Amino acid sequence: MNLSTPDISIISSLWLEEDKLLRRCIESIIGQTFKNFEWIIVDDGASLSNLELIKSFNDPRIKIIKNRKNLGLTVSLNIAAQVSGGKYIARMDTDDYCLSERLEKQHKFMQEKKDYVLCGCFYHEEILGVRKKSFVKLISSFYDIKKDIATFNPVAHSSWFFRKDIFVKLGGYDESFRYAQDYELLGRFLKCGKICNLEEVLLVRNISSDRISSRQNREQLLFSLRVRMKLFIQSTSKFSSFVSIFKSAVKYLFHPLFYKELSS
Repeated sequence: MNLSTPDISIISSLWLEEDKLLRRCIESIIGQTFKNFEWIIVDDGASLSNLELIKSFNDPRIKIIKNRKNLGLTVSLNIAAQVSGGKYIARMDTDDYCLSERLEKQHKFMQEKKDYVLCGCFYHEEILGVRKKSFVKLISSFYDIKKDIATFNPVAHSSWFFRKDIFVKLGGYDESFRYAQDYELLGRFLKCGKICNLEEVLLVRNISSDRISSRQNREQLLFSLRVRMKLFIQSTSKFSSFVSIFKSAVKYLFHPLFYKELSS
């Protein structure tokens, strides 16, 4: 294994993570059956204990880049991708964790399927520390993703595994998108090749009740709505896409914060 030329670069942005979640994430990455990777973590406001925890694993494949100030997820991921050396890039949120064969199976798929530019996977959800028995079964085929792309975001960001050369060609994440940056980029990936979700559970996503504030949630709605309107042309199911866009617009306008702002 030649660590100077990794096959896969994992990219993450770290901001004040719970140490127990971060530890579990790290253990799941270094325990992967596929070993030839690097993990680039951008310190975008991590705690001292977060950084000490990472260093305690003493794994040379883990590389930390420190932002001089908090720049947010979109910019931080572009920074990580720019310095990555892998042919493939895998996304990972630091409060989620992988099953041990995630990298191996996604790498094998992308090596064999040259017409695919990105793949995700099915996943379990963990809510308030309890892992649900059932798993999230997303639409998996390229045909269905292309048909429904303007209806909802069909690939979980933390499950992304994609070709770096295509990412570079597309110019990376659009830094004007503070939220829904993955959804916006996914639409551009779709213009360059096929996308799918592997029909296997390879990830566990942490869902926290206080992860998103109401103001952020409304802002997320707006960014997501912008993407859906942009992707309407690409969608092959115009009626369902229009209905989804209309519902999103109504949800945004009648969000609880809307009334607070009117009365303030």
